[in-house]
Amino acid sequence: MIFVDDRPDDIMEILDSLIMVSDERIECHERMSKWFRRIIKGARRQSGKHNSLADLDERLFAVIGREIDLRVEVSSELRAMRAEVNPEARGGPTFDQPGDLARYLLN
Repeated sequence: MIFVDDRPDDIMEILDSLIMVSDERIECHERMSKWFRRIIKGARRQSGKHNSLADLDERLFAVIGREIDLRVEVSSELRAMRAEVNPEARGGPTFDQPGDLARYLLN
């Protein structure tokens, strides 16, 4: 991505805000998913595990799962843009050897 603006600090501020909002929405959707699961589980118990609730359950969580996946992807793209504007914003350790990375991830 190429930025035409000559004010990287402004761009960083915008990207940081977008990342924060994106992460908040991911958390919100995850909480909503847990809440729906509890509600549907209780409704299924009361209805004797009616098949229409099972179908609703599967469809609803497929949609919520896709929404969360898309939001995670957007958040990752925003972070990549931020790192492109300011390499110092990348953070985290770097590894020269794949084995070092694997050991870090497994810890």
